[in-house]
Amino acid sequence: MARRRVQRDGFGSCEGVRYGVPWHLAGREVEIRTVGAYLEFSYRGQVVASHRRVMGPATVPLPGQWANLPKIAPRRPKAPMAYQVAAPAVQVRPLQEYDALLGGWPV
Repeated sequence: MARRRVQRDGFGSCEGVRYGVPWHLAGREVEIRTVGAYLEFSYRGQVVASHRRVMGPATVPLPGQWANLPKIAPRRPKAPMAYQVAAPAVQVRPLQEYDALLGGWPV
């Protein structure tokens, strides 16, 4: 049996694989037990998730993992920290006009 803390995203990690557990256990410690080809995740003695064991790096969601997750109002955007200022308009001239004005480049 192993103990793991459920991450904020609602997944517990075991042998490099992330397994989904109910969202309300995020931040809590769960016990993981191997039962045949399955892993059982328990919290306070009650099985909260059961997953078929997977090898290699993977993410295995739990059906209904996010059920009854309360919806929160979106955050109001903060005031911008800066504004983009348009570049001033600049007249474009051919380089020959500058050559004529200065008398050409010294060689």
